[in-house]
Amino acid sequence: MINSNEIIETLVDLQRQTEELKQILKDAERSYESKMKEALHEFKENLTITLESMKAANKTNYENKDKVNTSLNNRVLKEVAHKKISTQSTQHRAFISGKANDGNLDTFSHTAMNAKTSFWEVDLGREFKIKQIEIFVRKDCCGDLIRQLDILVGPSHNKLEKCAFYEGPAQTGFHLVFECPHIISGRYVMIVKGVSTNLALAEVKVMAFEENSYS
Repeated sequence: MINSNEIIETLVDLQRQTEELKQILKDAERSYESKMKEALHEFKENLTITLESMKAANKTNYENKDKVNTSLNNRVLKEVAHKKISTQSTQHRAFISGKANDGNLDTFSHTAMNAKTSFWEVDLGREFKIKQIEIFVRKDCCGDLIRQLDILVGPSHNKLEKCAFYEGPAQTGFHLVFECPHIISGRYVMIVKGVSTNLALAEVKVMAFEENSYS
């Protein structure tokens, strides 16, 4: 014969265990939320510190962009591409080629999406004794798209030679510095991407020897 008292006691015990389990789950959820909030807060603080450091470094790099900023073997290098005439293979939206040599790291050039061939070029106006090319990668995203780059320098389009090759991929916010194996006399600097994706450049700097310091 079924004992109704035992059934009632069992149901009461099950209800008590259910309430205890609910409380345990609530406590665990509150603990998890608290830990996630702490981790998110710490991540935001670290990200803010990193971004501020990058801004400070970039500001330092560009405060004296028109002044002599590099020395090699007692010969002075100067940036010569700033606001010179530039072109690119295609254009995505309003991201013109000139955004890559306007001195502003918050802007960038951008070729068409999924272009089969992408390149960016600057005409320095005359020949310079070029030794070094610097590329600043976008700060907001897509750093991994900077890869498989041929960096070419020459006095004319049919006399371009390779200054450097970058396998990549880069990372967002990277500052890449390429030194040519020898001094190249060049008017044109071209960056050609060897894979079929777009090319976006925050800034390109061309470092050449001052004429009075080269001899």
